[in-house]
Amino acid sequence: MKLIIIIILTTFFSPIVLAQAVSNDLIVNIAGLLNSDINELSEGYTKPLINAVILGHNAPLATSTKTLKPFEFQLRAALTVVNVPSSEETFTPSQLNFFEVSSAPTILGPSDVVEIQAVEYLRNLGIDASFEFPSGIKADLPNEMVLLPSFAASVGLLAGTEIQLNYSPEYSAEGVSISSKGIGIKHVIDRYLQIDKESKLQAALTLHYITSNMLYSENNSDNAAAFDTTSFIGNAILSYNTKFLSFFGGLGYFSSNYTFEMNNLVQLKGEFAADLNPLIQDYSIDETKAAPFAFIGSNINLLFVNLVVKYNIQEYDSII
Repeated sequence: MKLIIIIILTTFFSPIVLAQAVSNDLIVNIAGLLNSDINELSEGYTKPLINAVILGHNAPLATSTKTLKPFEFQLRAALTVVNVPSSEETFTPSQLNFFEVSSAPTILGPSDVVEIQAVEYLRNLGIDASFEFPSGIKADLPNEMVLLPSFAASVGLLAGTEIQLNYSPEYSAEGVSISSKGIGIKHVIDRYLQIDKESKLQAALTLHYITSNMLYSENNSDNAAAFDTTSFIGNAILSYNTKFLSFFGGLGYFSSNYTFEMNNLVQLKGEFAADLNPLIQDYSIDETKAAPFAFIGSNINLLFVNLVVKYNIQEYDSII
């Protein structure tokens, strides 16, 4: 009799234990796929602003081949306008597991909050998942362009060399604040290229180290993000100089290492929400972006005032 009872109990409870083990494995797998979706959607949402900040810092760093005399001091101000294409207001996600969306907004898009629901497969499992894109900052950007003000203090050294300190005060737009600082060096290379001292042509090299940070927080929401970057930017400049006017152009190369962290934008409800939530991760990346660029510009010298116009040709063109 005891043997029969044991057999009956074993037969009854074994499927329950097995089902529980399968459910746990399924929850872990679902969490992993959801985290992959979070990374894909969060990266697409934030990438245009990350690119605009990195590329915008390239523009004001090399605007002349001339260097100051030893211990001469100069203070300059610039306003960089980064032209972000309108196509960057949306993006097309790829390789999503639980969300179906053909076009999604980016942080440079409209101020509407967009929410997308997970596929029916999850709902049939008792999991209600949604991803909410925070409001974009397009409406708060002047003419839908990213503006980055900056200041530079330069001191002349010996042998055609100049040290430059760069600073961008905090710039805010609809919950986004951006600032940067850095140091650079410029050196005239005429003698290495055997350019005659009487020639109106002049050549120089510059190298800058820039750090920047960005914070994002959405009003009436817990959505927040933090972005930090360190960049090395080199420029080779050639100019044609007259007394009051000079034209310059050149090539540059930048390498920027950046980290970005953003809180998880997925909302979970349903029977397994309590089991899934601890497994869902915030979005976090540590990557490097590097690319060459070109530029042209001109300087106008009016007594104690030097006016500069420069156009950077890169992924997002910019002008100062």
